[in-house]
Amino acid sequence: MYPAVNDPVHVIDADGGQAPGVVVSVEGPAGLEVIGVRVDVGPSARIGTRLALTWNDGVDVLQVEVLVIQRSVVAGVPAVDLTPQGAITKVQRRRYVRVPVQRAISVELDPLPLEAEPGSPNRATGLTLDISEASVCCSLSERHAGAFTPGTAVRVAFELDGLDYTLRGNVAQVRHIHDKETPRVELVVMLEIAESERTTIRKALFAEQIRMRSLT
Repeated sequence: MYPAVNDPVHVIDADGGQAPGVVVSVEGPAGLEVIGVRVDVGPSARIGTRLALTWNDGVDVLQVEVLVIQRSVVAGVPAVDLTPQGAITKVQRRRYVRVPVQRAISVELDPLPLEAEPGSPNRATGLTLDISEASVCCSLSERHAGAFTPGTAVRVAFELDGLDYTLRGNVAQVRHIHDKETPRVELVVMLEIAESERTTIRKALFAEQIRMRSLT
């Protein structure tokens, strides 16, 4: 099943560049569908260019190869007509669209131990680097991040699109950064959340992308 009208989507070019958009029309008989998307794909996506269209159906992230058959501008907004060129495939979790977002974030062990180990605070604050509906990448001060090792269960809290999120997850990756004046640690936390929360985050990230594009 292809995305429906008003569904948020991403159009991905051959270099991996991603542009957020929204479906404005789905027309044609089965197997010959034309999907109209309001999106700025840039000048390189000419008629005849092959792209990938990605969306979430409420259960999985799906993707299909598409062909640009028409470009237009509707009420000052760029749009493209796309025709699917193959089967719909599921996208693995690690390929969820990550959106660069800087927000204050707190990370704490889950559950919190009764006593902290010396030199290893149970809580730390920092900044998010990117967020997806499956993960959060954030930067913390190295001296505050000793308790967070791969596999550690944590709880993260941050604000996005006017809503406060407190979510459980597990540390998937730890990267120490020593090329700056203050040593930092980058954590990747894989979120363990319900599909309803993923949907809310996805919509908030879509709104954030639209806001960022309006500022450029």
